[in-house]
Amino acid sequence: MSIFSRRRKDDNKSRDRPASQGVRVTPLTLWNAMINARSREELKGSEAIYSAVSRIANTLACMPVHLYKDYKIVQGDRREQLLGYAPNPDLTPFQLVMAAEACRLTVGSAYLLAVPDDNGTEIERLDVLDPARVQVLRNSETRELWYKITLDDSQVVTVHGSYMVALHHMSTDGVTGISPIEVLGGTLKYDCQIQEVSLEQLKGVGDSIILTYPTNFSEEAQLRHVERFKKVYNASGRHVIILDGGVTADTIKNSVVDPKVLDVDNITKRKVAAVYNMPPRMLGDAASSGYSTSEQDIQEFLKLTMLPIVRQWEEILKRKLLTYEEIVAGYTIRFDMDALKRGDTAAMADKHSKAVRGAKMTPNEARREDGLPDLPNGDELLVARDMIPLRVVVEHPELLLTGKLEGDE
Repeated sequence: MSIFSRRRKDDNKSRDRPASQGVRVTPLTLWNAMINARSREELKGSEAIYSAVSRIANTLACMPVHLYKDYKIVQGDRREQLLGYAPNPDLTPFQLVMAAEACRLTVGSAYLLAVPDDNGTEIERLDVLDPARVQVLRNSETRELWYKITLDDSQVVTVHGSYMVALHHMSTDGVTGISPIEVLGGTLKYDCQIQEVSLEQLKGVGDSIILTYPTNFSEEAQLRHVERFKKVYNASGRHVIILDGGVTADTIKNSVVDPKVLDVDNITKRKVAAVYNMPPRMLGDAASSGYSTSEQDIQEFLKLTMLPIVRQWEEILKRKLLTYEEIVAGYTIRFDMDALKRGDTAAMADKHSKAVRGAKMTPNEARREDGLPDLPNGDELLVARDMIPLRVVVEHPELLLTGKLEGDE
């Protein structure tokens, strides 16, 4: 059974969407087929994995995504409304990206279903599907991809690949993703065993007491003395010790946590960081950082971790939501990575200062990014006098002093 039956097009229009015919799935049914507790259960296995997934998913979700034409946001387009305002009645853009990334970073794949309207002319909503209920199929004749979805009522439906936004953590065929959780299976199992040993050690933590008896103490007298010692010692809150003549007591200090347990914890963080391609310092392992400041670690995180993820999202969204003709006409979909600088006042000030002085931004454009109102005459590009061409300085130095050429009145 097909949610959207595909009508064949000629070769020049192979990317046109199939007509919206046949069996339709209501938004409520689609919602019931969305993410279940599987991904949440995966994240309970390790604090390091939860930290990595949370940091990457939230960082990506903080980047606004918009539809642009000639570098300007396309207002009024339905696709811009889905990307920048409400992908569906239940989720915000932040929640949609965060949920999809949580699936991609745990299961290895994430799927967004682009549901068309009743006329099949434009996308009505974007829904996050549970990866466990999605199966990838390939037509043996046309080589086109189809996706089989199992709903809550066990009904199986199929969707053509042109309606599915598929994202993968890592893939050997570009169609199915490799689960990071499975890659880290041995590490997580070993870490869990070490934690169990550590918990057992905590049960016996405390100072041990050694009682030394004279040689003339019989075994029976020793047992009576031990029982008396334990009774008085426990009754006093482990403070008072009563010793008979000739008996001495010594203590052995026990460490609360074995230092080797901490080493294992750091090793786990490093392995998790390696699988998720992020600096270990971002997971709390500061000792493994090769940089002197945290800002350098953040820059490495943005360049090596986030940039490839952003590139994947942008390309698949353009592939599914735009036609080639629209891309040639100047349409594009882009995540605004500069939005991450909003929390860094110094970085934003430096960016705006250089952009305004370099005639890349007008003063009002910079003020808008800071949440400030426009100023009169603030929509003009400015240029610094110390950045004019050297030829002008050499040939007409009077311009720097008077602003006029020699001989002008």
